[in-house]
Amino acid sequence: MIGLWMYGEVSFDHNFANYHRIAQVIQNVTNSGTLETWTSVPFPLAEELRKNYGSGFSHVVMCRVDDHVVTVGDNMLRLR
Repeated sequence: MIGLWMYGEVSFDHNFANYHRIAQVIQNVTNSGTLETWTSVPFPLAEELRKNYGSGFSHVVMCRVDDHVVTVGDNMLRLR
């Protein structure tokens, strides 16, 4: 199981051309004196990345996920 997990981690996104150039921006936030790392970032960050680092990015993609949906065939499970 550990080997499969490791393989999944090192092969993630390899199906995309230039997968080695895909990045995720995260933020460190101090919340009630505790440092937390969040994968969510404010939407205005996309425009700042385009404006200040435009030559380094082909695309800046932002998305908002309110619900997580798992589907198998006609069965759907919505997680909130």
